[in-house]
Amino acid sequence: MCNFNGQNGIQWIDVYLKDNKIDHVVFTYRTGQDKYEDGIVFNYKTTITCQVVKDRSITNPTPYETKTENAILTKAFEKFNGMEEFQITAVNDKNAYSKFITTYDLKNFVQQNDYYTGGGEKTFITGYKKLDESSYQRFLVDTDGTLKANGSVVQGEISSLIPSGLSSNIFVKTGENEYMFDSYVLKEAKDKMILGSDERYFLPSTFKLTIDPEKEEVVSAYYEYSDGISQSGSETLSFLYGEDVKLESSLEEKMSHLPTWVEPKTWKDEDPKIDSYLRKYFGDEADNVPYVYDEDIYSQWLVSDSTLELEIYSNAKTANASSFYEKYTEKLMADGFETTTLSSMPGATVYVKGNISLRVAKSLVGGIYLWKAGDIK
Repeated sequence: MCNFNGQNGIQWIDVYLKDNKIDHVVFTYRTGQDKYEDGIVFNYKTTITCQVVKDRSITNPTPYETKTENAILTKAFEKFNGMEEFQITAVNDKNAYSKFITTYDLKNFVQQNDYYTGGGEKTFITGYKKLDESSYQRFLVDTDGTLKANGSVVQGEISSLIPSGLSSNIFVKTGENEYMFDSYVLKEAKDKMILGSDERYFLPSTFKLTIDPEKEEVVSAYYEYSDGISQSGSETLSFLYGEDVKLESSLEEKMSHLPTWVEPKTWKDEDPKIDSYLRKYFGDEADNVPYVYDEDIYSQWLVSDSTLELEIYSNAKTANASSFYEKYTEKLMADGFETTTLSSMPGATVYVKGNISLRVAKSLVGGIYLWKAGDIK
């Protein structure tokens, strides 16, 4: 019930009693956002009423019926079973430079994110390199172009990393060689698809793909995204297969010299620049600021100094913020930090040890805020 129809959570629950027994329950979800076919955006509110009925039988869900007209779609999806090379390029329709390129060439599974900041064009690459028939190694190339191993050697086949598993039966043909979802599906459908850099805000009802009937291939796809607040737009995907798929020679050269993995234990291991800022604030006590390695955020931490406080944050889009902060706060307590509150920050938990005070946000871009204990906040 906590995730229904693309909603992220229940806003409140009302329980109604009758004769001192639960009669029914009403679940109200946060306001959602979607689009009509003509592109007009609308907001909607979802409520579910659950009636308590004694001894009522349960109707088992059944799968979509097989659609014979979707046989070509089934064939096209087989291109992503790990037996053939493919490359998917997602271009943000608001900014042509913003690209997310996924490449699988039987030996490597690589995702390259090209984007633009105030500091100019940036590229960040993550991927996996096949070592032998039963193992592979995760790696990254940071925005400075430095290749780094990212995690221990993993036992398994590299093809298992390809997100797949969508049934062609959940699609309906909406035009010549064009398909869309047959009915509204949860956003989690994206976990079985390869999309672009803004997939976390994926609107399933907007997704459509186009098939080449002669080649039996997906040739293009399109979807819109929105966080319901400020982030919205669309991305167009193009596809290559077989001999046309190649990694850049410079990247292949770097990957031939993949360094041995050593797990970072401190902020200095993560980024000496971050460590230097911590020492500016706390001197030798900087060694007491906990560090937690997360493979989805590694080498993507940034630092900002406002002179009153230090912020360590990340723009990593694929990482799980709540999971990371759970591990980080556990590390804080294990390392001897104590919790307190400040009247200037109602509701916030402040962690203190010696001269170090810090608090954590709920999002990675919000980050970890640090200041010297006793300084006015």
